[in-house]
Amino acid sequence: MKKLMLFTLMLIPVLVQAELLVIGNSSTAAELSRRQIIDLYLGKVTVLPSGHGAELFEYGSGHTMNKEFYQAIIKRTENQILMNRQKQLISGKFKSPVVAKDQADLVAKVAATPNAVGYIDSQYLNDSVTVLFKLDE
Repeated sequence: MKKLMLFTLMLIPVLVQAELLVIGNSSTAAELSRRQIIDLYLGKVTVLPSGHGAELFEYGSGHTMNKEFYQAIIKRTENQILMNRQKQLISGKFKSPVVAKDQADLVAKVAATPNAVGYIDSQYLNDSVTVLFKLDE
């Protein structure tokens, strides 16, 4: 019986896994589609559905949240994203996302920046930002 309880307790962290959320400042659109998020982060579009310029936020190169976001939402590796951005930056069609040091910092920056978009683990969500997209795996 003790072994069964121990095994069950070991599974709880796996079952309580947090979700990936795309968040925005309260001035940002009510929600974004996966396609709109992909287009924003690949530099294909620079404005939100409201017509206002988007201010993108993410983490430093190699951060686990970047890898998770790129794979889950955009279906590309971090290197593929960075190569795409280099081309966009050279052409002048893309503005690099603002880099946050961690998820709490990203939430604070998104909350303080009009038309901001970023992504976090759901455990960092608070009332200062709006959920624009929730990844349903």
